[in-house]
Amino acid sequence: MFGFQWRPRALFVALACVLSACGGGGGGGGGGTDAGTGGTPPGTPATTSLMPPASTPGETLAADASVYRPFAAGGTWRYRGVQTQPNVAQPVVYDTVTQQLATSVASQVIETTSNAGNSGNDQTTLVLDAGTITANDHLDLAPGVRVPVPRIELKSPVRAGEQYNLIDRRIEDMGTDVDGDKRNDAADIAAYARVVGIETVALPTLPSIQAIRVDTTLMTRIRISTTGQWSPVIRIEARAWYAQGLGLVQLQTELPTADLSGVTRNVETLVSFEGPASGYGASPASVATVPLTSAVFPGQTVSGSSIVAAVPMGDQALLFANRSADGLTVYRMNASGGISGVQHHLGLNNQPRSGFYLRVGSEAVAVNGFGPLVTRFDASGNLLGTVAALPLSRPGRQGDASVLGAAAQGGNLALLWSRGTADGSATELVMGRFALDGTPVGAQAVVFTGGSVDRTSFAFSGGRLVAAWSGRATSIGALDIQVAAWAPDSGDLRQTVLLSGASQATYRLAPTVVPLDEGAALMWARDLRTGDPLPESAGLRLDAQFNPVRGGATLDDETVRGMPGARTDSGSPAFQGQGQRMLGLVDRTGPLWPDVPAYPVNRTLTLVSWWDAGAGPLSGATVKTLRVGVEASEFNALRMLVPVGDRLLLLGGDSALTVRTLWLPGSR
Repeated sequence: MFGFQWRPRALFVALACVLSACGGGGGGGGGGTDAGTGGTPPGTPATTSLMPPASTPGETLAADASVYRPFAAGGTWRYRGVQTQPNVAQPVVYDTVTQQLATSVASQVIETTSNAGNSGNDQTTLVLDAGTITANDHLDLAPGVRVPVPRIELKSPVRAGEQYNLIDRRIEDMGTDVDGDKRNDAADIAAYARVVGIETVALPTLPSIQAIRVDTTLMTRIRISTTGQWSPVIRIEARAWYAQGLGLVQLQTELPTADLSGVTRNVETLVSFEGPASGYGASPASVATVPLTSAVFPGQTVSGSSIVAAVPMGDQALLFANRSADGLTVYRMNASGGISGVQHHLGLNNQPRSGFYLRVGSEAVAVNGFGPLVTRFDASGNLLGTVAALPLSRPGRQGDASVLGAAAQGGNLALLWSRGTADGSATELVMGRFALDGTPVGAQAVVFTGGSVDRTSFAFSGGRLVAAWSGRATSIGALDIQVAAWAPDSGDLRQTVLLSGASQATYRLAPTVVPLDEGAALMWARDLRTGDPLPESAGLRLDAQFNPVRGGATLDDETVRGMPGARTDSGSPAFQGQGQRMLGLVDRTGPLWPDVPAYPVNRTLTLVSWWDAGAGPLSGATVKTLRVGVEASEFNALRMLVPVGDRLLLLGGDSALTVRTLWLPGSR
């Protein structure tokens, strides 16, 4: 990607015009004893005297340069470029893609770029030798005249202030006659790079990142044979930022226009990186298609609207689809987002989106509100068996139970359900565990008895079964929001009334329980009292003893800054947890490139936010967000975030299922 966009003949002709206009004068600065007054430097030294003296290197920024400029044969870096030019009102936004290809030498890769500087493709060879990373570049001065430039990018150890001298050469015959006297003219070329230090780089769709900045300067001038005088020095500037594990994350170049009247600036910033075994950001969307070799539905495109659930199964995921009225289809998706297998089960049709699909042990389990209640599948999507009913109701009141949540606790299936009391005068909210054959495991816990249960959320988190719900103590009582955390092995039950007397409005809700390795978290995107959308979501962490960790005196103070809230059209974020990391997913309309005001703003976006649940309240968490531009047809359609192996798969689409691979910091 990193190469000088070089138009030598156009620039040299412009320099010749400058000399002619000033009567043959023009200072070159440092090109000889009288270069500054237009005289001819005596002799023909091999060097130009344009190179500045090197400064003393300072602190070590990195011991190993290759960590900041990794070789990843097969890797792809995608950049967004912004080009500004003199007398052009609006910047030009463009894309460019860099790829690394393997060579027969392990310490070398070929690096190709599709649209470097918005001026076409480019190619170079990167070499790692004795801790120094060099790009074997060149300058084409004229047809058949090529000057090699071994351009050092980074050298181990990387030290602040260190200067890398790249080329310092006088070329008596530059292969071009710019003054028209039928004699080729001479050129001086000098270039050096200097390590500036570590800086923070703002990426357009990703969080800011720390990177090592290296500035490179190329200087050139010509001596026309008619007068023997030197032109002014032309300078081309480049600033490059290298991030650990990613390589080049931003490149800024400044070069004179062809008529020397101004400067064209290009800024190319990383959008995503996809390596052989790691990545960063979001890959472009691909359409999920069944392989032609499949015995079931070969070559067919997977319908996004048919997908009812996705269950992570380690390095793959099972996608459940109602693609036809005659049964349930299970697609097996690999970590690259491709379909690797299909199973179709006749008779298992009409599986609802409101059911619960989860991994329990090595199996995928579907729990629905009607028969069969539990359906079991192996990791390949093969049907293992069903359980028609579970003992959820009290004796004599069979049929009044409703499953409200499901979670995995070890190899057991944990459920949250409501049922009537023995006399039918009230509603109970119950937690319990079952073996996958439907046999109850241990005791059950009644965590609420009252007039009704409206909304619930349920998860296994921090070693306990955790439920959040909104309910009324009596049929006409106020709506309370409560939380219970039950340790089924010890029987210890912790309960908290989060909010008393919540709204009587139609839009009733309960916080989402987000599972964590330690404790749990509760998230909500609407005001718990009124149901009105919040501009930013709110959350509350429960510590290891499942006590609320408050950030303020009221729930209004628990805003998770940077995590978007609910949309006004009823769309709400989806939350999930991985270890102590929390994730939020929501659709929005807005600018894909907020740092380019002139770029169209009417774009549909998916925002994926993440933050870590530390020791303090969630209101103090640092939220980072990945912006993913999606097609308008994907907006308000299926959207799922599925962890597969060391990455996330973002599923979307309506008529066709689209898949994007997401790599977040800490997940690679």
